[in-house]
Amino acid sequence: IPASQPARLAWFDQVLADIGDSQSLEQSLSTFSGHVRKLIGIMRASTCASLVLLDELGSGTDPTEGSALATATIEKLNRRAALTLVTTHHAELKDIAARDPEV
Repeated sequence: IPASQPARLAWFDQVLADIGDSQSLEQSLSTFSGHVRKLIGIMRASTCASLVLLDELGSGTDPTEGSALATATIEKLNRRAALTLVTTHHAELKDIAARDPEV
């Protein structure tokens, strides 16, 4: 990777991710329930030195409810994790980044 001097790389104590479909027929988990279960684990495990990767945060449920849950999750992780990267199709979540310079 081309880099100029002095190059600085972030160091994370852990990488936590919710990527892909988390449904489980064996455990009777819907896609949404699987995502919520993973988010709970991520919220409990994340530290100020964590990298958190969330794919399609708030999907698998009603768009309004999913957007509200995703907004609360982003706000909490913004206060807690070192870096959080989120992909989304929710316009409301994209607006958060435009309104809040910390996001």
